[in-house]
Amino acid sequence: MKKSFSSFKIHRFLMVVSVAALSVVNYSCKSDSDFFENNIPDWLGSSIYEQLQAGYTYDGVKYTFNTYTKLIDDVGYTEVLRKTGSKTVFVASDEAFERFYKSNPWNVKSYEELTLAQKKLILNSSMINNALLVENLSTIEGPVKGQALRRVTALSVSDTIPLEKGSDLPANSYWDRFRTSGVRLAKDATPAPMLHFLEAQMAAHNITSSDFSILFNGRAYEKGDAYIFNDKVKRADITCQNGYIHILEDVLVPPSNMADVLRTIPEAKVFSSFVERYAAPYYSSDLTEQFRRLGGADSVFVKGYFSKKGITAVPVTRSDGVIVGCKDPSGNKLIPDLLLYDPGYNQYKANDNFQTDMGVIFAPTDDALDTYFKGAGKPLIDMYKYVDSIPNKVLNALVSNHMKPSFLAATPSLFPTVVDDAQEKMGINTSQIQKVYLANNGVVYVTNTVYPPALYSSVMLPASINENMQVIKWAIEKQNFSPYLLSMVNTYSFFIPTDGFTYIVPTSLKSAMPQAWKFHFDGINVYATIHPYDATKPYPECIGKAVSVTTNAIALGKHLEDVLDYHIIVGKIESGKEYYRTKGGGTIRITGDGLPVVAGGGDIERDVTIQVSKIYDQSKETNQRGNGKSYVIDQPLQTPTRSVFSILSDAAKYPEFAEFFKLLQGADDLWTGDNVRATKYSIFAAGGLDYDVRFLNTYHYTLYVPTNDKVREAISNGLPTWDDVAAETDQEARDKKANQIIRFLRYHFQDNAIYVDRPAVSGAFQTATLNLNTDTFYKLKVVGGNNNLSITTGNGDVVTVDKSSGNYNIMARDFKFNTADVTKATTIETSSYVVIHQVDKCMYFDGEFELLKMNKPSLVKRKIRR
Repeated sequence: MKKSFSSFKIHRFLMVVSVAALSVVNYSCKSDSDFFENNIPDWLGSSIYEQLQAGYTYDGVKYTFNTYTKLIDDVGYTEVLRKTGSKTVFVASDEAFERFYKSNPWNVKSYEELTLAQKKLILNSSMINNALLVENLSTIEGPVKGQALRRVTALSVSDTIPLEKGSDLPANSYWDRFRTSGVRLAKDATPAPMLHFLEAQMAAHNITSSDFSILFNGRAYEKGDAYIFNDKVKRADITCQNGYIHILEDVLVPPSNMADVLRTIPEAKVFSSFVERYAAPYYSSDLTEQFRRLGGADSVFVKGYFSKKGITAVPVTRSDGVIVGCKDPSGNKLIPDLLLYDPGYNQYKANDNFQTDMGVIFAPTDDALDTYFKGAGKPLIDMYKYVDSIPNKVLNALVSNHMKPSFLAATPSLFPTVVDDAQEKMGINTSQIQKVYLANNGVVYVTNTVYPPALYSSVMLPASINENMQVIKWAIEKQNFSPYLLSMVNTYSFFIPTDGFTYIVPTSLKSAMPQAWKFHFDGINVYATIHPYDATKPYPECIGKAVSVTTNAIALGKHLEDVLDYHIIVGKIESGKEYYRTKGGGTIRITGDGLPVVAGGGDIERDVTIQVSKIYDQSKETNQRGNGKSYVIDQPLQTPTRSVFSILSDAAKYPEFAEFFKLLQGADDLWTGDNVRATKYSIFAAGGLDYDVRFLNTYHYTLYVPTNDKVREAISNGLPTWDDVAAETDQEARDKKANQIIRFLRYHFQDNAIYVDRPAVSGAFQTATLNLNTDTFYKLKVVGGNNNLSITTGNGDVVTVDKSSGNYNIMARDFKFNTADVTKATTIETSSYVVIHQVDKCMYFDGEFELLKMNKPSLVKRKIRR
């Protein structure tokens, strides 16, 4: 109660004297201080300065503050702290200063050795321009108790602008001009805040006593303790006329930001050097002017870090909000390789309020990094030979994975929940923490373990470290494939085409000039040269000379998304199969041992094969952590460019499909005058490159096509023809016959693309024909293996793929574009993949064949499902 009463009285007094001061201005020429001194209540003590001069006795212990008052005098704060106002000071006793002279980071042995900048740092960093009890330090506006971790002090940036020696500057080229002269350098453009640990704050954020012990390197926490950085408050809430005094255990020399603290850690010099690669000097006209007003002559620079979240090296975003880099100090060069956030940003915000949270760095020791690069990280050394040669664009994944945006989400008790760049648990435990350093913008945990990013273990690594794979890297980032490819849950086979690859643009194939795009990377962005494509010519003669260039990020991204979907296989490709389904539902053919030969549906159409030139083994079996293998190719796998309609209508190449196709397309008199198919009975609908199968829907399917003879046999056994339908004058009879044809045709379409291949396959797969009794779709039983495929129908027949014809494993793709006018299409909205096999029989669902032989069409119980 005593603290609360004192707080109420002093705040009431400060309010009263503030109002009274207005009266003094209007009615008196006397100074404010005269008014205050004549109206001080008896219950208030002396001013902060006078109290410090007098010293303080508590529990029989006498504290003297002669050194601290001398600091006040030398810095010019005497009158400020004599007068009534609103201040909070965290002071050190003379005894604490004596200990300070024996051991301190500046190696000063006496007060006389302190520079004015050091005096300002000690005084201003221990002063808050507000009157606050210790228990209220963690209260934020609202008021909400227990939320604030940090507070602004009286320290300004211009108080501490040291001359950094050239030998102490980062090793990157931005600092070379200062190697001889040194540079007047502010560690950040924002003032350094005070960090505190208080009972209410720890309770509000679930920071446990065990957490505290780790954060404070073994020091035990006792109920009611308060700490400013590592400095314990020995006596709190000494009430004065103009604020509060809190006595600290030791002299407060506040630590700098995380980046600067990291530079001083002897066990983590290598990791610090990684961070310093991203640092650059930015000239500050404001700080230069302030410094010169104080008597200095030098130009002042601010140390900024290339990062996604900073204040000095400001991130640059694209029109879609994606961060593409930071401007370098010249303002002319864009730096694309960025840290997660600026570790030198004093007032770094993990959220909207810098007071309530801060950052974290897990800094591996030099020994831990040495062990890592000799083990799991050896592929990087194999690529670059030396650690110092690893480029920033590769290294920033490692550094950023050790930087976490929120301290409150990475306290020691929450280590098991901390995730990596793939949002998977990193496996951090407290036994891996060697030492902890508190900074003004976060915590540095020194670890005996390296936490490599998922990137280094994933199939994405080759695209990240190879200069000639930047198009695919850009596409992965642009189309947000990173979370998918970084996942360690699945195993992937990822085919990566090198830059400059050619993509036949499906949306252009019916335009006046079909196009092939060649994708290139200019160092920052992807662009494509546009070439005429002539499908009648062999590859590569089918690709003409470039006629234009496009930088349209949306179109580039959409086409490259199509490429990515067709180049990722979930699973291994060493299973003995020849045909593998891709992420997008298409299929590619893979043959050969060692470095395999691959082909997509579009490649098979053009009689083209692609040789894998290199394999990156990123598998768990090899690296203990990983998600598959990457296969380097010089040209991409092309998806099929022919639709089901296009293939079945090609009488010259597939004459045995003619009768089945005739049923699919309907009778001549079902066409309208403008040659657009009537839709009532049609299997096909206008769209894509010509006509799409109307009931296929963004999936993969199998179509079994019986030969001409077998279709004619079915007709002779009672299957109506479209001529029969057209001849009917009664609409109900006409619908019944049409329904028989459509249900017969749809029974030959099956969900899931099943290929004739070597490994065994079996299963029951749904057709497109509905069982009207059960309201479920009829299924086919499929058995394959040893390069054969047989299907058991509902009628009990066993139908086999006719391999002797060569008409099997034919790949088709039905497209849906973003415009109805295919000549104006620019992007693929969706597509379906179909494999077509010629079979030796027509296929009938249960009872259908007997009904056809009796020439008794099945009764229609509902309208045709489309």
